[in-house]
Amino acid sequence: MNPIETLTGEHRLIERMLDALLAWSTGMVRRNGDERSELANFVTFVQEYVDPVHHGKEEDILFATMAEHGFPKDQGPVAVMMHEHDECRRLIQTLAARTRQSSAWSEAERNEIARAAHSYADLLRNHIVKEDQILYPISEARLPNDAKARIANGFERFEKEKAPPAERARLVSLAEAFIARHAP
Repeated sequence: MNPIETLTGEHRLIERMLDALLAWSTGMVRRNGDERSELANFVTFVQEYVDPVHHGKEEDILFATMAEHGFPKDQGPVAVMMHEHDECRRLIQTLAARTRQSSAWSEAERNEIARAAHSYADLLRNHIVKEDQILYPISEARLPNDAKARIANGFERFEKEKAPPAERARLVSLAEAFIARHAP
């Protein structure tokens, strides 16, 4: 398993979900919709796949290994990525709160959902670019081979323990269905 290829492959799926989220949120505002089940599908994907699986591998394994090899955790690229993960979590909480709302969404709430969706998508897209074009190449260039091997082994253990194949397939299927319904 090549950890960087795994992460960049996950990025492509996440980017497709972001495309679908933007199309859905724009349409939801235009339709005056109260489509909490669709928003819930997106939130579930983020809360059960993007954050714990994708960001989990980055934070618990890649970033931790980079820190062990001289990349500071409180400044520089790793610190920026961690801060942006936290900001993504904050935005998803805004969206998740609307999925639990018992009353119908007002026009102001639909607009808030669309703004949060666009903010999340913009933040995560820029974040992905930084990882793909800066952080991952730096890690490939600067980490010794034994550290890269530990990362690969860590990813394999992580996926077996925290993202078993059946659960991963369920979440990817949820994403693919959302993408099929909403991608431009």
